[in-house]
Amino acid sequence: MALRILVVDDDSNVLELIKTIVEPWGYQVRTLQDSREAVAWLEAEKFDGLVFDIVMPYVDGFELARRARTSSANGDTPVVMITGLGDIETMRKCFGLGVTLFLSKPFTYERLYNLFHAAKAPLESPSLTLHVLSPNR
Repeated sequence: MALRILVVDDDSNVLELIKTIVEPWGYQVRTLQDSREAVAWLEAEKFDGLVFDIVMPYVDGFELARRARTSSANGDTPVVMITGLGDIETMRKCFGLGVTLFLSKPFTYERLYNLFHAAKAPLESPSLTLHVLSPNR
């Protein structure tokens, strides 16, 4: 059975890049530009991995992470946060919310590929938590 990933970012280019990297590994990827839709999906569907941008209109990535952690369907699902906010306080806030991995923008195909390669273990075994800091910050 294919692993299911939910990716939420208001930038369609980021959504397409992530989908391009992850789908060839056999993952099913649901992409959403509107974070309001993601709130409903977090309760309605079980995912094997969640990827959120932080800065988005309507519902930000912090709130999505909070809702994921309180969700009956996705409370233990690994969360990858991708954001242009690469400061240490933002990282601490993310990890305090139970985020599994963190990647600061802008990123290259190679950095995103490496992140998802590192995330394969937590996605396949959600009890494992990794904290990855961006080398650029």
